[in-house]
Amino acid sequence: MMVQGHERILYTVSDISSMLGISDSAVRMHVFRKTAFLPEPLRIGTKRLVWTREQLEAHFRSLTPPQRLLPPQKNWGGRQRGTL
Repeated sequence: MMVQGHERILYTVSDISSMLGISDSAVRMHVFRKTAFLPEPLRIGTKRLVWTREQLEAHFRSLTPPQRLLPPQKNWGGRQRGTL
Protein backbone atom coordinates (compact mmCIF):
# COMPACT_ATOMS: atom_id res chain seq x y z
CA MET A 1 0.00 0.00 0.00
CA MET A 2 1.45 3.35 -0.98
CA VAL A 3 0.14 6.59 0.46
CA GLN A 4 1.19 9.82 -1.20
CA GLY A 5 2.02 12.76 1.03
CA HIS A 6 3.52 16.13 0.23
CA GLU A 7 6.74 15.03 -1.45
CA ARG A 8 7.04 11.71 0.29
CA ILE A 9 5.54 8.31 -0.27
CA LEU A 10 5.10 5.80 2.52
CA TYR A 11 6.31 2.32 1.58
CA THR A 12 5.58 -0.84 3.50
CA VAL A 13 8.18 -3.58 3.76
CA SER A 14 6.31 -5.63 1.14
CA ASP A 15 6.30 -2.64 -1.25
CA ILE A 16 10.08 -2.43 -0.99
CA SER A 17 10.65 -6.14 -1.42
CA SER A 18 8.43 -6.38 -4.49
CA MET A 19 9.94 -3.24 -6.04
CA LEU A 20 13.53 -4.40 -5.54
CA GLY A 21 12.97 -8.13 -6.01
CA ILE A 22 14.27 -9.21 -2.60
CA SER A 23 12.52 -10.99 0.25
CA ASP A 24 10.49 -9.25 2.96
CA SER A 25 12.77 -10.70 5.62
CA ALA A 26 15.87 -9.31 3.90
CA VAL A 27 14.33 -5.84 3.89
CA ARG A 28 13.24 -6.13 7.53
CA MET A 29 16.60 -7.43 8.73
CA HIS A 30 18.48 -4.66 6.97
CA VAL A 31 16.13 -1.81 7.83
CA PHE A 32 15.55 -2.60 11.47
CA ARG A 33 19.21 -3.38 12.19
CA LYS A 34 20.58 -0.32 10.43
CA THR A 35 18.21 2.45 11.50
CA ALA A 36 21.11 4.76 12.35
CA PHE A 37 22.21 4.73 8.71
CA LEU A 38 18.86 5.43 7.07
CA PRO A 39 18.55 8.78 5.30
CA GLU A 40 15.02 9.53 6.51
CA PRO A 41 12.95 8.89 9.66
CA LEU A 42 11.63 5.39 10.18
CA ARG A 43 8.40 4.70 12.02
CA ILE A 44 8.99 1.23 13.38
CA GLY A 45 5.63 0.98 15.13
CA THR A 46 3.74 1.10 11.84
CA LYS A 47 6.55 -0.59 9.88
CA ARG A 48 6.45 2.12 7.25
CA LEU A 49 9.42 3.88 5.71
CA VAL A 50 9.17 7.58 4.94
CA TRP A 51 11.26 7.88 1.79
CA THR A 52 10.96 9.03 -1.76
CA ARG A 53 11.25 6.27 -4.33
CA GLU A 54 14.58 7.64 -5.56
CA GLN A 55 16.07 7.64 -2.04
CA LEU A 56 14.79 4.15 -1.45
CA GLU A 57 16.20 2.70 -4.66
CA ALA A 58 19.52 4.49 -4.28
CA HIS A 59 19.91 3.22 -0.71
CA PHE A 60 19.16 -0.42 -1.45
CA ARG A 61 21.01 -0.45 -4.79
CA SER A 62 24.12 0.86 -3.02
CA LEU A 63 24.24 -2.30 -0.91
CA THR A 64 26.81 -4.39 -2.74
CA PRO A 65 27.46 -7.24 -2.67
CA PRO A 66 23.89 -8.59 -2.21
CA GLN A 67 24.85 -10.74 0.76
CA ARG A 68 24.96 -7.57 2.90
CA LEU A 69 21.18 -7.93 3.11
CA LEU A 70 21.50 -11.31 4.79
CA PRO A 71 21.24 -11.58 8.59
CA PRO A 72 24.49 -12.26 10.47
CA GLN A 73 25.41 -15.90 11.06
CA LYS A 74 24.72 -17.04 14.60
CA ASN A 75 27.40 -18.72 16.67
CA TRP A 76 25.31 -21.37 18.39
CA GLY A 77 27.97 -22.88 20.57
CA GLY A 78 31.34 -22.06 22.01
CA ARG A 79 34.15 -20.28 20.25
CA GLN A 80 34.78 -20.58 16.56
CA ARG A 81 38.11 -21.93 15.38
CA GLY A 82 40.72 -19.31 14.77
CA THR A 83 39.00 -16.56 16.76
CA LEU A 84 39.94 -15.11 20.11
